[in-house]
Amino acid sequence: MEKPASEPKAAPDGAATPLKKLDAAVIAPRPTRRYRAAAFQVYVYGAAVAFVSLALAAHFMGYFPIDLRVALAVQSLHGGGFDALMYWVSWVGFMPQGIVLWLSTVIALFLLGTRWEAVSLLFAAGSAGVGTLAKLIVFRPRPSADLVRVFAQLPSSGFPSGHVLTCTAFAGFLVFLAYTLLKHSRWRTLTITLLSLLAGL
Repeated sequence: MEKPASEPKAAPDGAATPLKKLDAAVIAPRPTRRYRAAAFQVYVYGAAVAFVSLALAAHFMGYFPIDLRVALAVQSLHGGGFDALMYWVSWVGFMPQGIVLWLSTVIALFLLGTRWEAVSLLFAAGSAGVGTLAKLIVFRPRPSADLVRVFAQLPSSGFPSGHVLTCTAFAGFLVFLAYTLLKHSRWRTLTITLLSLLAGL
């Protein structure tokens, strides 16, 4: 009979190994993990439908009115601290630092013993390829300087935003891992909150 994931496996001398003690302390039981994964997958399917719908709309519209309102509202908050925050949040999604951050996290997950999760994070990196393909299909121009304040002109299509997609896929997958694997704790809540904030910003 299979042991529940929350029970530490005994070492030959009868004592639980340190890794299994850690697992028992922070990793949620298998039925809980399965339920959480199913719930998260429902959200992912809904987000995928929304993404395809937005891509179709973006193909035929230069910009959505709500886009312009939000952009102007955010840009009205410009100031030393806020500008620096948004610069570094955007910086995370660009290359080559995005690749370094992604690979470093994959290695860390692998060394922590979550090897399947590490491999899955590598597959999540495929979001960059999906984004590039979507850009070629949608071919939406970026907003001009007469509409919003432009920090730098980029040659690629404006939908989807490459650095936003990269950052969202990276942070979103880590949110999935924290939400699915970890037991309820303030550290789990803090991790999910910070990663969600990174994607949201």
